[in-house]
This record gives sequence, structure tokens and C-alpha cells, in this order.
Amino acid sequence: MFDKDHKLLSLPELKSYIEGNHHLPDMPTAGDVAISGLDLGEINKVLVKTVEKLTLHLIEKNEELKILKLHVERVSLDHQRQIDELKKMILVRSENQSKIGKL
Repeated sequence: MFDKDHKLLSLPELKSYIEGNHHLPDMPTAGDVAISGLDLGEINKVLVKTVEKLTLHLIEKNEELKILKLHVERVSLDHQRQIDELKKMILVRSENQSKIGKL
């Protein structure tokens, strides 16, 4: 499962599969289980594979979250810089108007 060549379903693809099939990929359907029962050895393999896939999704989402946090920090710093510049401009304008009013 942790093979670099393995194609992991994207979360939207997984959601679509679940909505269409009402179960996770590789998992038996409720109907199949009701008819055939469960092979515990086989279901354990499927569960381990599913945990591995979920782990890969978590790692991917964590990387995306790190990137988003960095972006938010950069944008916040830029906005704060712009606010500081505007405050300076307002202060200078206010000072200039005060000087003009005294003339």
C-alpha cells in the first residue's frame, strides 16, 4: 500500500464511490455479508489496507494544511503591513490638516 506507484483515490472520488455503492472500496457490502458471512482473515487484510489508505490521506491533508497555514501567515503579514502604511498615511494627512488649520 505504501508503494509510490499505488494510485490512491482522491477524497472526492472516495466520497463519490461511497455515495454510489454505500460502502468503502474493497469492503464487502452488507448484503454480501448477510448472504456469505465474513472471512475474518480476509476482512483483516481489507481493514489493514483501509487503515493504510486513511493514513496516506491524513499525511496528504497534513501537508496541505501546512501549506495553507504558511499562506495565511504571509497574507496576514501583508495585510498588517498595509494597515500600518494606511495608519501612517492617515496620521501624516491629519498632521498636515492641523498645520493648514493653524495658518
